[in-house]
Amino acid sequence: MKPWQRGYELDVLRELARKFQDHDGDRCLGAFSKVKENTVANWLAEDRVHTYGTCVLVARRSKSRQAVKDFRGATIAHAPVGTLVVEKVIGTVDCAIWLINDLAQHGPILWKGWANHPDELEVADWLKLERYGTFISAASEMKAIWGRGLEKTSDQPHPADSVGICAVSAPRTEEVGQYQDAMLGWLPIVESLWQDHYSSYNKRKSWHAVALRSFGGDPGFIEKPAEMSKAWKQEHADMIDAVCVDTPLFDLLPEARGVVATLRAPTERVRLMRLSGAGGELSRHADITDRNAGLRNGQIARFHLPIVTHPSVTFTSWDEWDAGRQHHMTPGRWWYLDVRKPHAAVNPSGVERVHLVADLVVNDWVRAVIAHTL
Repeated sequence: MKPWQRGYELDVLRELARKFQDHDGDRCLGAFSKVKENTVANWLAEDRVHTYGTCVLVARRSKSRQAVKDFRGATIAHAPVGTLVVEKVIGTVDCAIWLINDLAQHGPILWKGWANHPDELEVADWLKLERYGTFISAASEMKAIWGRGLEKTSDQPHPADSVGICAVSAPRTEEVGQYQDAMLGWLPIVESLWQDHYSSYNKRKSWHAVALRSFGGDPGFIEKPAEMSKAWKQEHADMIDAVCVDTPLFDLLPEARGVVATLRAPTERVRLMRLSGAGGELSRHADITDRNAGLRNGQIARFHLPIVTHPSVTFTSWDEWDAGRQHHMTPGRWWYLDVRKPHAAVNPSGVERVHLVADLVVNDWVRAVIAHTL
């Protein structure tokens, strides 16, 4: 028997792990979220596994007051000492309801469950749990934060936080449209400057960009130092504190300043982004690693302006119930994309899709034009 088995037979661990895996199905799972045999062994050894009938519940009691954070990184509630913290639940709904009720004994409950699992939704409904918010992992897992008896804070989401993708209400179409012909003329200028985008979700290296504003002022540096790997940061220590400034390319595209100026907010990065027409794809992901992304003053919100596109180019954004909705960003107006929520893009058109992408420093105007779409 291996030490990691913690004294439990491998067949027992395998069977329990399989049940949890079947329950999770094909939902997005991070590297550490898939239930494996060693995970089950640790749960059993720590006395966190409870059973009743067909139900297997993984839960623990909180030993200290616990902050509950949502996808914004904001503390939306506190769980008191002794809260029943539900981590996993499988089995029939009636058994799950009985077991959670029995363990909670009318006390507070905190549960981050799948946002779209029908059994879990039914359990939460029968237990009359309140949905406190939404949690999104770096692997784009979407979890509902259910509970009762938690202490709410005043830091609740703004209505605009519910938006995934939208065409913003301002600037006016004619303000943007006056630059359309000039924008097409940018493409030959940047043809030799495209950089492959550093990311695991850039399928077939089909996503490229070039910067008009970048950290450090190099048009070829299209990333954000804070989002780079630990190894990169060690190798580029001089870039960690780099500020975002105009690149020489911005001066070569004077109309770019005009069209960006139609947005009534300061800018961080400004880039041209190209998605190949030959199977261009960005797989589902969420930019949670950028803790500056958000809709509070001083945070960063991303706006897209299509320059070259095709009706078959689609973005998909997943809402707080993990339901995917497809959108085609039409030219002639700015679009907001909440990069904190899971999103994906595909370009089967044969035409290279090019967008101007501006990261805005959030102010009242930014929130207003997003919330106006609700």
